[in-house]
Amino acid sequence: MESERDFLPKLEKPDSLYHGTNDGGIESFEPRKRYTPNGFDVPPRVYATANPAFAAAHSFPWMSSEGVDLSIDDGNVLLSVPEHIKHRLDQEVFIYKLSSDSFENTSEEATGETFHSEEKVQPQEVIKFGSVTEAVEHFGGKVEII
Repeated sequence: MESERDFLPKLEKPDSLYHGTNDGGIESFEPRKRYTPNGFDVPPRVYATANPAFAAAHSFPWMSSEGVDLSIDDGNVLLSVPEHIKHRLDQEVFIYKLSSDSFENTSEEATGETFHSEEKVQPQEVIKFGSVTEAVEHFGGKVEII
């Protein structure tokens, strides 16, 4: 059975992708298993996106079950964070720029914004931000406390 995401246009892969994290000392990204909200069993991967605001929204630990909502509409990122965990936004975060050479679109990801690689990836550049909000807004996204 086809899902709604099967009808979403696939993003063209740009030359560079972005990965957000609160770890500023990464010299290379190694593929790792990760939690997937829909319970998909996927091999170890490195994840990245063409939208740096979307990467910034993933730069700190959160889960949808905590009430966090991340939406993207026509490339515009909105990160909604409940009042009781807003303190997590205050940490330094890092946005890594990666070559897209070994990445492919992650078809099982609902937004269509995610790419993955099953190979080790060397960062091309890293940008440090004083907070998650600063990073998301720097790249044109919005953060709201709910």
